Amino acid sequence: MGDGGRIGAIVNIKGTFRPAYRALLRALGATPMQRALAELRRRGYDPAAMRCLEVFGGTGDIHLLDYAHRIRELTIWEIDKTAASRLRQRFPAATIQTVDSHKEVERHEGRYELIVIDNPMSTYGPWCEHFGLFPDVFRLAADRAVMMVAVIPDADAGARSAYPYLFNRSQLEERRRFYRAGDPEHVPFDSMVKIYAEHAESAGLSIDWWFSQRRTHMHYLVLGLSRATV
Repeated sequence: MGDGGRIGAIVNIKGTFRPAYRALLRALGATPMQRALAELRRRGYDPAAMRCLEVFGGTGDIHLLDYAHRIRELTIWEIDKTAASRLRQRFPAATIQTVDSHKEVERHEGRYELIVIDNPMSTYGPWCEHFGLFPDVFRLAADRAVMMVAVIPDADAGARSAYPYLFNRSQLEERRRFYRAGDPEHVPFDSMVKIYAEHAESAGLSIDWWFSQRRTHMHYLVLGLSRATV
């Protein structure tokens, strides 16, 4: 079976048995988020000591269940009132703010050691992926911080079959602009990191290291940030 067939099979399994599949991975400590957190621990970061901002909370069905109980403090942004109510039920210890993340990122005053951006995978309203958050979101990073961004380096036939709206014309135009990509359907991680590094520098931060953790066609791009201090 080719890569496209494998991804398509994974998507079908998740679509049919999604809650059980995620619960099994979570019990095994094998979800993508759990793997990413394990790598952070290997690099000397303790999630239990980190204040975290989840920029797009949704209803908390996916990776919030993997890490919410492991974080020192958790703030979640979610624009939908019904989803925000669900978040309050699921994560009573968290601070839930019913806000438009794209507006809040411009005015929010908090600082966080972990910023998680699990954005929609295509266009939504006037926005595309997470591009509209940058560079402002870097203002919210503590002097030593980690940012986890949901990115799509490419999308094979299986992903496009499962998500027909993926890589529509508007999304490809926005990817070409944001990543300055000659081929917006295929953007290597190192090319992505150069763009984020430019935005980080404008906020007085540098990217000291990075790694990626595969989810399906989406990946977590994990950036280690530090702020120059005088």
